[in-house]
Amino acid sequence: MKLAISLAAALAAATLFGTAQADESADKAAEPAYMSSEWLSHDTVLEYQKGFRYMKGFEYDKAFEHYIVAARRGYPLAMRAVGILYADGNGTERDDIEAYKWLMLSGEGIDKHNAQVIAKDMTPDQLAEAERRVAEWTSVAE
Repeated sequence: MKLAISLAAALAAATLFGTAQADESADKAAEPAYMSSEWLSHDTVLEYQKGFRYMKGFEYDKAFEHYIVAARRGYPLAMRAVGILYADGNGTERDDIEAYKWLMLSGEGIDKHNAQVIAKDMTPDQLAEAERRVAEWTSVAE
């Protein structure tokens, strides 16, 4: 299933206009791993930017490699990118469960909407597994 948005356009707009902020209702105590040190924060943003550059060149495999590092650290823009890449099967094998997970974790309203669109094509067992993964996920400093 192709999502109705252009990944490059969505990520560019979010980067330029700062629309990818964590959900303000989220628990402030659960700080993402990328915020644990200045070095890790800078490195995470660098990983995201490398992914974005590869994305612009349609090198999805390389983009995914960098986006997934930043996403696992809890960087919302990278979480969005990884979710969309999983949904479209670009740079990685298509996986609706992982797409749902990463889009829900990004904290953006549009991403949660896109996750719900994906959920319409999932079985109840797949949706339950996706929701379990969302609930159990924690960011890691890798």
